[in-house]
Amino acid sequence: MISITVGLIVMAGVLGIFVNTVKASSDAMKMTRLNQELRAAMDVMTRDIRRAGYWGKASTSIGFGPAVSNVNPFDVIAPGATDGVANSCIIYSYDEDKDGVVDEHEYFGFRLKSSAVQSREENENCTASEEWKDITDKQSILITALKFEFTNPKTVAVNPGGASKIKVREVTITLQGELKNDSSVKREIKDAVRVRSDQWTAS
Repeated sequence: MISITVGLIVMAGVLGIFVNTVKASSDAMKMTRLNQELRAAMDVMTRDIRRAGYWGKASTSIGFGPAVSNVNPFDVIAPGATDGVANSCIIYSYDEDKDGVVDEHEYFGFRLKSSAVQSREENENCTASEEWKDITDKQSILITALKFEFTNPKTVAVNPGGASKIKVREVTITLQGELKNDSSVKREIKDAVRVRSDQWTAS
């Protein structure tokens, strides 16, 4: 009897350790899955936003001709709002075909909508309903927050007189999400994007 009782106690202890180990392993796998999904979405956003403001004719236009010809037509990078949430969208453009002219298909953007991160080509409207496509899977994760912020812009004179200046720009992206089937598994990641094309002004 004593040996049976001791055996049951030992078995209960071993079973408890096993259950805790399985739970810890499951929790770790859930967090890893969520982190991978969020990181994949973040990588898509950072890679594309980094291209904002690229102008195929900058080398032959900046500093030459009348002032109007010096203005980069792709230079607008604007956070916006979706569903009343400030800075939950960003619209920007770059010279994809390198012709120096802003075409309708050269506006791009990301936004938070219906618990998903969406991307868009064409048109510079954060609230439009058409042409936006989910880049996160709502069947597995729900995006709970997305925020775009300009941080630490630096203006630098590029000649001794200071008539020409460039502004170095950086966008900080904050992304939050949770697993659809387990809302207790939450994660927030943050990344800073250095926009490669600096903003140039003649005064």
